Amino acid sequence: CNTTSGACSCNVGYYGEQCENAYFCYHECSNRGLCVRNFTCVCGEKFGGDWCEKDFRCAANCSGHGECKNAGSECVCEFGYKGDTCSERNTPEFHPITWKRLYPPETPVEIGEKPLPRHSHVLVREGAENSQRVLIWGGVSATDPLSDMWRYDIQSRRWEKRPQFGQVPPPRYDFAYAASFSMLYVFGGYVACDNEGS
Repeated sequence: CNTTSGACSCNVGYYGEQCENAYFCYHECSNRGLCVRNFTCVCGEKFGGDWCEKDFRCAANCSGHGECKNAGSECVCEFGYKGDTCSERNTPEFHPITWKRLYPPETPVEIGEKPLPRHSHVLVREGAENSQRVLIWGGVSATDPLSDMWRYDIQSRRWEKRPQFGQVPPPRYDFAYAASFSMLYVFGGYVACDNEGS
């Protein structure tokens, strides 16, 4: 405070006749700098970014291909780079993905009964992880919701309609579901008649 004029000389980061106001900066400049005016940070040494969120203390600044973490002790490399300073190119190995049409078979075979065309249904693997069978349930064909269950055997290329017991859910589509081992859980969706979730 100037004792002659009575005016206040504010510390950095404050303003007002009595220095009662503080400038606002996002994240308080990440505690790595000073907020000198609204939305303006002056960062400390080896820090940068609009809010001093960038750490430049790591060796070689992570070669410009990573983010400095753990108080400047570790570079977390971006995709495609590796090494202590992210200076080495890293070409990830991708296993080839090959599509194969399962149904209808490429060669004519007797497929027997098959389900109605549908959408918005559930399809899950039946049984263990290496199982060659899948199940479909529900969905909608044209405008009619369905509640039938079918099993498709990938090896034999055949469909089989499966019997259902207990309290079979009403026909529905666009529902949430989860499969766990031998259990199938369904919830909500659109049902017949009222077109409202149930």
